[in-house]
Amino acid sequence: MFEWAYSGVNASLPGNGGPECASFLSLSRRITETGITLAFAVICILWGYRNLSLIPQICSCGQKNDTGKRVLLVVISLMWGMEIGFKFASRTVIYLFNPCHITTALQANFPFEKSIYWIQHSMMVIVPYYLLQLGGAYNVERYSDFSWCLVAYGMNLLYHFVILQAVAIPLQVNLNLMLCPMELDPFYGPYYRIIAVAHQAILCPLTCKVFCAVSSLFATPKQCLCDPSCECNLEQCCNQKRLLHKD
Repeated sequence: MFEWAYSGVNASLPGNGGPECASFLSLSRRITETGITLAFAVICILWGYRNLSLIPQICSCGQKNDTGKRVLLVVISLMWGMEIGFKFASRTVIYLFNPCHITTALQANFPFEKSIYWIQHSMMVIVPYYLLQLGGAYNVERYSDFSWCLVAYGMNLLYHFVILQAVAIPLQVNLNLMLCPMELDPFYGPYYRIIAVAHQAILCPLTCKVFCAVSSLFATPKQCLCDPSCECNLEQCCNQKRLLHKD
């Protein structure tokens, strides 16, 4: 019934899917790993949620020009449309379930597909950097606060082991390596998923903090945009208004 969504997947390519890939792990091992991972995910989410810190508010009353955000929205929408078009053309719509739209060698043969892949992944870095430069509601927690990282990582694990795995097993399509590892995986073996959960628990928060730190280093200095007529109650804004009135 849904052959149009996955019939274009080339199962003969290692790591793409197929019966051999689907049987790489036994059912009992999948159940055990899923149970352990889900328990860990729930712990991360609960602990992180209970310790969530409020993101400091920054006055954004002077941010009248949102042209940049609209341009980014148009670019991302166009990329999404082209990505979906390629997936339908190649009958690999199922790959849209992948968190970062990992493409296969088969898909890369389509014109401009490689460019779309790199543009899309570049925008995943450019967009948050741009929003952080805007300030206002686009702000981050302290570097020492990992509560948001834990909640996000727990939700990421739930998505992989509940949604992706549930779709990948019956269709025998290796969505984000949930069925079998790639041949070049340094942790190739029956424990590759548990090892991935462990090292990503370190790398994901670390990458987040490093990205925020690097973004702050390259932040563009801005003059205060707080207008004297601003009626917000933020202390930062009120102090700036008092300084403006003195001038």
